[in-house]
Amino acid sequence: MTPPYQLRRYTHVSALRSIFADQRMRLGRFKDWEDKNDSHYVEAYRREGNFTDVRILCLSAAEEDFHHWRSFAFSPDGVLIVFNGTELHNALLRAPRLVAHGPMEYHWWTGGLKRLKRLKPDEPPLLGGRIRPDRLPFVKRKHFQGEREYRYVFGFTDSSKQERNVDVPTASIARVWLSPWSKASSLHAIRRMPGANSIQINRSKLLNNKEWRALADRSG
Repeated sequence: MTPPYQLRRYTHVSALRSIFADQRMRLGRFKDWEDKNDSHYVEAYRREGNFTDVRILCLSAAEEDFHHWRSFAFSPDGVLIVFNGTELHNALLRAPRLVAHGPMEYHWWTGGLKRLKRLKPDEPPLLGGRIRPDRLPFVKRKHFQGEREYRYVFGFTDSSKQERNVDVPTASIARVWLSPWSKASSLHAIRRMPGANSIQINRSKLLNNKEWRALADRSG
């Protein structure tokens, strides 16, 4: 399955620093997610696959928007990392614990196990009144369709409590945006990080764009 041309990851400066320094990214725990419907499906997938742990790298094919900033990087040290989709995809395919990847499927659900319908008339993820086990990490309700999410799923069978990481080469980064709430000093500090000199890094203008406001001044 071919990934989107660009994939976006909303995260924080510490994750960006880890990529620059070690070319690695930490995989967070799905049990910490705010969306408990989503984490419940991933837990069901973990049980079905007999994994001791499952970690997911969540990315978006959608353009920059307020929802993503507010939900996933709402702080002065929030960042949006824009990846070259092909470069990142090829790197992640080499990860030893990668078990699945693909776009999310967004469905209407009106109650009842057999009333799950895709937004597009493709094969539904139902099998005998159950969601197919292999689709559990890739199903959300239609209210999330604007996220245009693409996921990489990693399955573990060991009992290690250590941090889970995945290799992410700096060369896969196309550009970086700092959050709309970041300070100018943060921009200068990040641009001085080792490995950042070849990457375009700017502050997001989503909430403060002089050119956009100037249109109102010239109206009429």
